[in-house]
Amino acid sequence: MNRNKILILTFLLVVTGCVSCFKDEHNPPKVDGVRPDVDFTVDASNVITENFLGFGTQYNNNLFTSLTAASDGVTDSNLPDLEKKVLELGSQYVRIFFDPKCWETSDKYNPEYMPSFIRTVELAQRTGSLVNITYWHSSKVDDMDAFGDVIYDLLVTRGLTCVKQVTIQNEVNDTKITQDDYRNIYAAFNTRLRTLGIRDRIQIVGGDLTLTNQASWFAFMAGSMSHLLDGYSSHIYWDHWDLAKPNDRLDGIAAELAKMSGDGVKPCYVTEYGIRGEKISGDPYTDPGYLRGTKTPIGWTNVNAFKHALFHIDALNVGMAGLIKWDCYKAKYDNGNQFFSVIGAGSDGYPLYPSYWMTWAFTHTCATGWKVISAQPTVSTLSPKSLAAMTDGANDYTLYALGTSTSKVNFKVGGLPANRTFHVIAWNDDLMGGLTKLADVQSDAAGVVSFDVKSDSFVAVTTLDVELPEELMN
Repeated sequence: MNRNKILILTFLLVVTGCVSCFKDEHNPPKVDGVRPDVDFTVDASNVITENFLGFGTQYNNNLFTSLTAASDGVTDSNLPDLEKKVLELGSQYVRIFFDPKCWETSDKYNPEYMPSFIRTVELAQRTGSLVNITYWHSSKVDDMDAFGDVIYDLLVTRGLTCVKQVTIQNEVNDTKITQDDYRNIYAAFNTRLRTLGIRDRIQIVGGDLTLTNQASWFAFMAGSMSHLLDGYSSHIYWDHWDLAKPNDRLDGIAAELAKMSGDGVKPCYVTEYGIRGEKISGDPYTDPGYLRGTKTPIGWTNVNAFKHALFHIDALNVGMAGLIKWDCYKAKYDNGNQFFSVIGAGSDGYPLYPSYWMTWAFTHTCATGWKVISAQPTVSTLSPKSLAAMTDGANDYTLYALGTSTSKVNFKVGGLPANRTFHVIAWNDDLMGGLTKLADVQSDAAGVVSFDVKSDSFVAVTTLDVELPEELMN
């Protein structure tokens, strides 16, 4: 099958070489008292995350504007193709900015912004996503009544029931907003939702934190805003050659959450994450950059997708309750030109990058509300094997497995239902950056399943019967 060969084959050898030298040493500690002949033991009674909201992407709120049309070649005639690809990706958890430039009272008012914002939320409704609306740019108490009215209009007037969460102020700890100001803004918004009678239909999430003073901000939210918040959120970015940072960030967030008690204990979501490449000054793809030592945009590569998959597994195992990748499709934000998306520009025919298929494998092998459960390794922490496990809490299970060695690795996983058929969806099994449905595997009478994972690949091993979208893969 031809999986965007013109984007992938040109840099395949470079990509394969770079991934092969990557080793992951971020595994949970070895456990004792379990079967020595398995690599991991799944324990459905040991729940890491009770209600995982899903894997997803950011939908750019400016998709349906002339700004994006001019920048990225989005037209009325080719929009159906993009929408088909967005819907097929099936993002379970979606974030959409609300820009105050939508309001006529803004000195930077743009009449295209509100209609585009609403159409973007409608697209997420069609996707079947759970949506977080994030108030973008500088936030203030005086705007919260009007912002509450926007949420009411979406949820009640327009019936866009996909809107389930709201966050106010992107990356607040990198702004001039003080912690007291932040609490007051959220208090005003909370009051407006209660007045409108919709507070019980909206989760309010605080944070969108970068690393800057994150400990202070997490402590403040847990100690002084717990009565206002239903959850926390954070953002994580790293250079593709930086092996330590993604794990350090996840572990650092988990450590701050572990300090919380009482009403301060709440789920935490990663509402932006992405990988950066090497910057080449003046070149068009400098944000996020290039595969190191090449002129290949990092977003086009198998390296990008592979390391996102490893991040997913690690994030599940430390208890993140939902993951939103930055971002879904190529569209124009206010300034600059970003190339993080899993779907390319309309001017290029909306190509599907390897990260699209990587994301697809996650979004189609679990469901919103599934549990993340323990999958403890019985092998050394230096083993080139990473695995996470999920279940619907009843009959279905999915394992996500990835090897970081230069050769194929075998996984033996215990603690699963006995004599069950598991379907295997592999990403990059043929080094083309796409998906392959491999032969089913069967758990034995002791609940052990065995399967192989090729180098530079990952697999979803699931009781769900998943069909690949052949029409998009050719």
